[in-house]
This record gives sequence, structure tokens and C-alpha cells, in this order.
Amino acid sequence: MLHLINRCIIYHCLVARELSVKCLVNATKQVTKWYELGLQLDFKVEELDIIESSHGSNQRKAKIVLFNEWLNNDASASWSKLATALMELGHKCLSNRLMKRQGNL
Repeated sequence: MLHLINRCIIYHCLVARELSVKCLVNATKQVTKWYELGLQLDFKVEELDIIESSHGSNQRKAKIVLFNEWLNNDASASWSKLATALMELGHKCLSNRLMKRQGNL
């Protein structure tokens, strides 16, 4: 049931083209390598090290901080950019699903 709820939230975010921290965290639940994701999203190692030192043991919190920083500091933040980063990390199915929902495939 929780999986279905999560899929509905992700679907709503994509259909509405809403780019929010909550939507990003929900869409990337299966992604465990948040640090590597940050590198793909053009974060500097120093920035990621700060997040890791503060929240590294709590992956969800680290991703919340990561996405908050990304949305606030990257004018080009988009579902498409996230999908590209996920593809680079080997999350092909998730990347394709995001791109397809956004109408880019």
C-alpha cells in the first residue's frame, strides 16, 4: 500500500511538473548513493562533505538538504537534469520513468 501511495505522489509531482524537495525525495527513494547523485548534479566535493558531516548517517535527511540546496542554488534544476544524473548513476529505469512522465521520451 505504501508503495502505491509513493507512486501516486511521484505521479502527481510529475504531472503537475512540480519540482519540490518533497517530490524529489519521494522520486529518489530507491537511490542510496546521495553523495554520488550530488556530484552528478554539479555539487562541489566540499559542499557534499559538509552535508555528509552533518547528516551522512541519515540518508533521507542528507537527500532533503541536498535537494533543498540544489533547488535554491541551481537555476537549471529540473526533472530532466535529475533524470540525466540518475542515468549516469545506473538508475536507467527510474531515469526513463521520469523522462517519460515529463514527455521527454
